[in-house]
Amino acid sequence: MKRFLIIGALALSLGACTTTQTTDTISKVQEYTRLACSFVPTAKTVAAIFTTGLTSAFDTATAICNAVTTAPLADGPGDRTPRVRGVKVEGKRV
Repeated sequence: MKRFLIIGALALSLGACTTTQTTDTISKVQEYTRLACSFVPTAKTVAAIFTTGLTSAFDTATAICNAVTTAPLADGPGDRTPRVRGVKVEGKRV
């Protein structure tokens, strides 16, 4: 029940991304990343990545997992935050 309330609140806050299909796709991305790399991105992050051209839930989840599990982040230049197509990946490890 709590999950449905959270998804509903996120759907209202996404502005341009309020269709059921987009909300379902965001939920799929979050589930895929949780299973694949124990990371759940925020709905805002996933929606921002969709605006860069990635629309497949699987491709988006793969890109997010690649970004959050890449070892060079610790040694690389810049702010050392994971990014997908220039979008800062925010979320939590689970």
